[in-house]
Amino acid sequence: MKITICGDVADWNMENFNVKNIPEKYTNKIKKSDLFIANFEGPISIENSGFRTKTNKIKNKFWNLILDIFNKRQPRVYSSEKILNVFKLNKNTITTLANNHLKDCAVMFLWESIVGDQPQQEGRR
Repeated sequence: MKITICGDVADWNMENFNVKNIPEKYTNKIKKSDLFIANFEGPISIENSGFRTKTNKIKNKFWNLILDIFNKRQPRVYSSEKILNVFKLNKNTITTLANNHLKDCAVMFLWESIVGDQPQQEGRR
């Protein structure tokens, strides 16, 4: 049995990500495996076409200031739904969401990663 395991999967730093741009030696390895297991580096946003978030701007500025003071600011890691095409290369794919970047872009992105849509807010249809 051939198992391929891959970690830190994300397209946050790639403009116009396309699975066709992944070198063939890697896509063939995924396709020919009996099982493909991958871990997401951050959440997926179904509507994501570059970075977007509607979180509280004051809260974001506050946390960025704190992170800057301690020299700990990191990029917000996320993926567009195009990343899902990587997992469609193998019908026996298992993905995990075990990473410190899961809430980088607000809880809504994490929700979209799990459910595929944003939760309905009270009073919103």
